[in-house]
Amino acid sequence: MCSDDTQSQSDLSRTEILDAKVWELEERLVRNPDDEIAARGLVTILDYHLPGKQGVGAFTDCQRMIADQYRNSDWSSKLLNLEEVVRHYSRWQSDLDAMNVRTSIAIGQLFVGNFIAINGAEVYCSQFLALFKKEEIIPNICHDCFKVQILPHNLSAFIQTYFVIKGLKLPRDNARKCMIELREDVKYPYKGYIYCESENEVEFCLMQIQSAFRKFGVSNVHCGISHGCSEYALRYPKFKYSQDGSHRSFERPESWSKTDSQLLSSIQKRKRNRVDHNKQGISIRDIIGFQTWIKYAAIIGDETCKLFVDTPTATTSRFFAARVGKQAELRKTELEELQEMPSFD
Repeated sequence: MCSDDTQSQSDLSRTEILDAKVWELEERLVRNPDDEIAARGLVTILDYHLPGKQGVGAFTDCQRMIADQYRNSDWSSKLLNLEEVVRHYSRWQSDLDAMNVRTSIAIGQLFVGNFIAINGAEVYCSQFLALFKKEEIIPNICHDCFKVQILPHNLSAFIQTYFVIKGLKLPRDNARKCMIELREDVKYPYKGYIYCESENEVEFCLMQIQSAFRKFGVSNVHCGISHGCSEYALRYPKFKYSQDGSHRSFERPESWSKTDSQLLSSIQKRKRNRVDHNKQGISIRDIIGFQTWIKYAAIIGDETCKLFVDTPTATTSRFFAARVGKQAELRKTELEELQEMPSFD
């Protein structure tokens, strides 16, 4: 059998497996609409895979209806206009309501581009952070991790930031994301990141995003550069990126190398069902992400959430609401602090 036939069989098998998983999760949600694990798993799959058959379930049928609205290649450029985002968000809400698609899950991060890689090596951020929290060791690979950090001043600028970085053309199609901040000891509520593997690359990407913001008239954002994860600089201030290059003088203890190597050798390589975070159109997962961001904004007192809804009706888990509620006063103070920051220009 030729390699092309083998690949075709492999693709068919993968499709059948994903179709079966979607059916299973849809049925679980019919039996128990409050099954958050099933809902999260289902919208994750539908973010990159849509079964060919009709009538699979409410989530799948709704995803197909939404996808059909965004067949044209220029749809995302229209959403760089805030008024258009507001209008489309209202339509997405109506689509979910019409198909009776409701869930209380919270999705705080939305991704674009390739998976994070540093100098060709896949990055395992959760394991790296677990090592850091246990041993206070910064993995060696993280020393080459630099990020463009975007700090939107409010929710409306944050959602605009998402659509700007989604449409940004970069040579490596760098991993990019927008996220709400839930870590109590890390400042500022809204973040956008572009992941890079060198100082030269991060400086180039910073210029690209600043140019895009100017082109599309997005203001109320502050742009800068960060080094590794935020937790690293809190423990080791000298590791924090500095324009004068002083972060390069951070001395990595030799004792870290052995533990670092043991961690890397123990990590099992991920088996992914998608090749990257890119897709055509909008997914239910995206919409739930926007709902989560709007709910977060309402809790912390960001008045720009009222551009999207007078009163956020999307339900989120009680745990999420309680966690954000504890930070509300702090985040509101940070929003006020952001207003005093210079924007990208």
